Amino acid sequence: MASGLQNNCLLDTALQLSRNIRREPAMATEQTSELQAQAQWLRGELFRRGLADRDGDIDMYEAGWGLARSLGIRIQAIAVNASGQLTVHPVVGQQGRLVHILHTPGHFQPLWPRR
Repeated sequence: MASGLQNNCLLDTALQLSRNIRREPAMATEQTSELQAQAQWLRGELFRRGLADRDGDIDMYEAGWGLARSLGIRIQAIAVNASGQLTVHPVVGQQGRLVHILHTPGHFQPLWPRR
């Protein structure tokens, strides 16, 4: 699950995966509250670098490389369109652990490894 607050679901997702903090439905913790602040800070950094708007959707491929570099991860998005068709996108980032993000129409969320 990822928070869509202020259209930061991509940032919230990447932060969860990079810090290994799992956001559970209807369960706020100190860690998940910190994710909100960190996501807003990251958006500001991406905005200053010209990789994202101050608000609105964030494009995975405009901001993905900078996001991966900032968090020290490699990101692979797996998109599911409205008809259920999957598209596995190329990995962005060159160093760090590979994480997977699910992109459904209008939302990003973490794909956690099986326990």
